Amino acid sequence: MTTATMAITDHGVVAKIKRVIMERDTYSRKWGLGPVASKKKSMIQQGLLDKYGKANEKTPKNWRSAYYEVSAPARAENGEEPMQTEDKEKE
Repeated sequence: MTTATMAITDHGVVAKIKRVIMERDTYSRKWGLGPVASKKKSMIQQGLLDKYGKANEKTPKNWRSAYYEVSAPARAENGEEPMQTEDKEKE
């Protein structure tokens, strides 16, 4: 089913769509071929990043400030660690 077909299909509500996979050759950019990914691959070959794409001692400062790890814990504006919250399971 294409995204257009999903948008106009009217059979009632059965399930909520959580994700639509991009159709092949529809968009100009492809995964791993964008400007940042290409630069990152060249930096890995030059040794400016380690083999997994993480920063090392040779990584330029402008790359570190422009490219940050999303999974890394964020710091507050005043430099303090963010407050940790506990998720309790519902019984």
